[in-house]
Amino acid sequence: HIENFYTRCASIINFNMHLINTTLQIGLPKNKCGYHSLKENLNIKETRLSTKMINFYNDFQEHIKKRNEIIHHGFFDSELLDGITAYSSIPNLPEELFDKEHEIYSNIEKTKNIKIAVEELNTIIKRIEFHFGEILEELIQIIEQQISFFEIKENKTK
Repeated sequence: HIENFYTRCASIINFNMHLINTTLQIGLPKNKCGYHSLKENLNIKETRLSTKMINFYNDFQEHIKKRNEIIHHGFFDSELLDGITAYSSIPNLPEELFDKEHEIYSNIEKTKNIKIAVEELNTIIKRIEFHFGEILEELIQIIEQQISFFEIKENKTK
């Protein structure tokens, strides 16, 4: 599931690039509509939107790298999961080697590590919401203008 989470994070960044491309009517084809193409586009280069887009992309470089490892290399190693899976990977011990205190300690540590992992994932979600909101803030005026153009045109034809 964590692999899916990182893939979705990268997809949200890609969605932002497509939203910018469509809203500003830049005209990049879907397969060319990436961060680097938009960053260099003269329509948005050195604008507040460009700055916010760059900040979003830079903040999620690590997640994009993880997504690429998952998708392109079939490889994923998450430090986030290490503290959770380490305790559950202890093989079934013979009864004479079973240590009840170790099991209790392992469960406490695992629960603590799960809480830490959930907090980190929630932090990532909040960062996505922040950056997405920043970009929408720049685009909303343009979107409203585009909508109002059609409203005005509709009223003139009546």
